[in-house]
Formats: sequence, C-alpha cells, structure tokens
Amino acid sequence: MKRLIFALLAVMLMGITGRLSAHPGRPPAPGEEFQLQFRFSKLLVMPFARATVVENLWKCPRCGKILLGCQIDTGAEATLMNLLMDQLQNSRGLELVSQEELNKVLKAIPEPDLTKARLDPNFPFVLAERLKADAVLIPTVSCFRERQGNALASGKPAAVAFELDLVSAADHRVVWTGSYEEEQQPLLSNLLLAKTFFRRGAKWVTVDVLAKDGMAKATAGFPSGPGLNPVPAQTAP
Repeated sequence: MKRLIFALLAVMLMGITGRLSAHPGRPPAPGEEFQLQFRFSKLLVMPFARATVVENLWKCPRCGKILLGCQIDTGAEATLMNLLMDQLQNSRGLELVSQEELNKVLKAIPEPDLTKARLDPNFPFVLAERLKADAVLIPTVSCFRERQGNALASGKPAAVAFELDLVSAADHRVVWTGSYEEEQQPLLSNLLLAKTFFRRGAKWVTVDVLAKDGMAKATAGFPSGPGLNPVPAQTAP
C-alpha cells in the first residue's frame, strides 16, 4: 500500500515522460528488393545538416518520413555528430573515412567553388568518389531544443528529432534509414513510457540526454560490416 501511495505521489509531483518515437535502422520492407543486394566496404559520414521545418514538421526528401520540427539550438550538429561517431566506431568491421582524409579533399577545392559545391545535393557523392567510399551516411537534424527551467520544473521540455540515411554512392539509393524524435510530456499523457520516465530519474531531462538515448536507438541494426545484414525493426521502450 505504501509503495502504491508513493508511486501516485511521484506521478502527481513529477508527471514527466516523453513523446517518443524511435525508428531503429531497419532492413528493406517487402518490395525494396534492391536494398538487400547492397554491399559496401567504406563509409563516408557527412556532417549533420539543418532541416527546413514547416509548421513544426519536417519531411525527409530522401525517405519520405515525417518528423517533429522545432528550434535547433546552437551546437546541435556537433553534439549529434559526436554521438553518431561514437556509435559507428563501435561497429565491428566498419571502415570509416577519417576526418583527415575528408579535410584533405576539402582543402583541395578552392573558394568560392567549395561554398557553391556544398549547396549541391550531389556533393556528398562527389566526395565519396574522391575518397573511394561506396556508401554515404547523410544525417539531418529537425529539432534540438533545450528544456526551459530545471529538473524539477520546466516551462518547456527538451525535444530532439533527427534522421539518418545510408545511401549508395554509386546510384544514390537509400538502403537503410534510422530516425528518432522525442519531446518530454506529462507522464499521465502516456503511461506506456513509465519505464523510460523512471529510468531517467523521474525528472525533466536535458536535450543531451534525449539525444544520447535517441542515437543509440536510431542506429540499432546499422550494418556493422561489409554488406547490409537485415535486422528486424525494434520497438522503443
């Protein structure tokens, strides 16, 4: 009885959870037969790009997925990039284009040609060809908002949303996608997320916490070596 009362008090006092939607990296759906045949040996990871948000939503132009859109705080790209690289570097048998290799190619392109080239949608594939990479991972952030307030009281909760697209360098086909979106909301609005709520200490968390959790979920099933090894899509806790 005491445990029940304590739990109810915790819900009323804190009442925080998340609007959470994770789409772990998934294998091709039926009909996407070309994806199962994709093989790669070297991966180029592009920097995070900022999405153009319309009415608090963003539609991925490559995969068609619709994600949450909101303000993108300064430093969002760097934070997400570090989290992404940490996940990828733990993948066995995955060869990544090094930052040194990428910088060398970029320095060889004079200005203003480089600035113009960055605006070209085909630029990642031009780089991939020069760097002998046969796959490109293109990440986009559509929401990265820090909470307003503190862990006990927040005027506006933290929110994050991003998309990861693995694309064949040869023919520009999307062969794998992973995404994540979450905005914390009162616990009573979604009791199914109680486990996540209490795992995070029953408090309003920072956007960095959401981003770290999200990156781990979004990259689940990412091919860890040459060849795309389909992994069943998972459901976020």
